[in-house]
Amino acid sequence: MLFARQRARIFGVDINEAAARETQAIITGEGGTCEVATGDVTDSAHVARLVEACMARFSRIDVLVNNVGKSEPAIPGEMDEALWDSQLAVNLKSAFLCCQAVLPIMQKVTIR
Repeated sequence: MLFARQRARIFGVDINEAAARETQAIITGEGGTCEVATGDVTDSAHVARLVEACMARFSRIDVLVNNVGKSEPAIPGEMDEALWDSQLAVNLKSAFLCCQAVLPIMQKVTIR
């Protein structure tokens, strides 16, 4: 919201379309620009499609906010491996994949 209030054009992503649309409505209701998409940022193919969609709409990416995360109530001694892997994917892999996809675009702008 703060970026939008400072006139940034927002490309928001959420795995939950209703949540994405809610944020979009708030931003556009305040006069901002916001496009939204749904996708799984733990999947590199989804991330690539999201980045392509953002570039098609805005032709640039200046800021990346990795704001994905969750925490399941469990301790390692009781947590199964699938839950552990899911936590790592959401909390770490998503940031890695998004940075990996976006940083080359940002670097091209900076180098010019």
